[in-house]
Amino acid sequence: MSADTLLVDVAWPELPRQLTGPEELADQLGAGLRDRAGIATVDENGLAVLVRRPADVEAFAADLADQLSMIGMPDRTYLSWRDELGVHRRSVTGRRIANAHRPVA
Repeated sequence: MSADTLLVDVAWPELPRQLTGPEELADQLGAGLRDRAGIATVDENGLAVLVRRPADVEAFAADLADQLSMIGMPDRTYLSWRDELGVHRRSVTGRRIANAHRPVA
């Protein structure tokens, strides 16, 4: 991973019934992410997304959470990433869960 990208992990307990598999989810997200990020890996329990502008990761995570919610991902789907401020975790509902170095706002 280069210094000008940031890895965001997305983990879910199960996929919505209307999706045939994680690759279909990746395909649905792929077109909307193309300018801002790219899907690095995908498997049965999650996917990894490389964000091209790390400074915009909070806004990207909020937008990605909205997209996942519209697709029908369960509330127990989480986005997480690590940057100079620490480890961040956000639910698909968009609520920020934690940061290792500062209190949740």
